[in-house]
Amino acid sequence: MYSWEIKNRQSETLPLSNLPSKILTFHPAFMSDQLAPEIALLLPTIAGTKSVLDQVEKNPSTFIDVAVGLFLQDVSINFSKTISTLQKANVKWVCNLPTTSQYDNEFKLYLSEVGMGVQKEVEMLSAFKKLGFKTMAIASSEKDALAFLHSNPDALAILPPVTTFTAGFPSLKLRKKLEMFLRTVLMKNSFKGVYLVYRKDEESIKETQSHILRPRMV
Repeated sequence: MYSWEIKNRQSETLPLSNLPSKILTFHPAFMSDQLAPEIALLLPTIAGTKSVLDQVEKNPSTFIDVAVGLFLQDVSINFSKTISTLQKANVKWVCNLPTTSQYDNEFKLYLSEVGMGVQKEVEMLSAFKKLGFKTMAIASSEKDALAFLHSNPDALAILPPVTTFTAGFPSLKLRKKLEMFLRTVLMKNSFKGVYLVYRKDEESIKETQSHILRPRMV
């Protein structure tokens, strides 16, 4: 599995929030040193979400204080069974990772036309929220971040879009530019949840905002 550690930060303006310690997702079917894990996670896989839910069922203690990352576009998901599995394991947090929000606009348009766009993830997060789960929305664009606000997430995190990986992992400067822009957009739309940015391990020490670290295998 992939573990995406969450670093909770406290500031004078934002009190320490009750965030999970990490997000756990399935790991890519295809892995390569030349392919960023954030991109590899978007490749088709047979096991996918089922492998995560199998682990929740077999090893519930692993998922204490964890957000379970689910590919909410997975047509094989049995929602009722998924809810039962998560509740039996006492899972509190759910998030949409992997997310189609990372794709470029043209491909996202195609996905939306076949009912597999970001709106599907919004609807699924809303359903989890109504059943008492805390939700973390993962977004990569202004349009998608605003869409996820309709699901009333407890937290919203920014993951760089696919297009920013063309020359390797996107620079801190590029990520901060996107993050600052989206933070302003969310504030204007009265978002009251926790906002998380995305960092590499070596950037974490100086980061004052709550953030998610790049994934590692566990």
